[in-house]
Amino acid sequence: MDIKDILTIMDRFDQGNMTKLQLKIDETELNIEKDSIFAPPMANQSLPSTLVASGTPAPAEHKKPQEDGFVIKSPLVGIYYESSSPDSPLSKNRAIRSKLGK
Repeated sequence: MDIKDILTIMDRFDQGNMTKLQLKIDETELNIEKDSIFAPPMANQSLPSTLVASGTPAPAEHKKPQEDGFVIKSPLVGIYYESSSPDSPLSKNRAIRSKLGK
């Protein structure tokens, strides 16, 4: 029995209405089991014959989904450095513009 045969058996088992299959061929043993998709028949249960209607329906509550973690509020969004770091000198073009502007 090769993998193609096993896959074929599994497909047919899945499509059928069996819930358990045990197969042994030579040294290969295959056990397949699935939950029953059909519920057992239930006894007839009578429903209440009267329905109670209220004057106004209750408003649905809108619950905010709970998020994991926490929020950090900061007025500073980002910093832009024209040089490689705050302590390094400005680039050559920026230094020339700042001298001309003064």
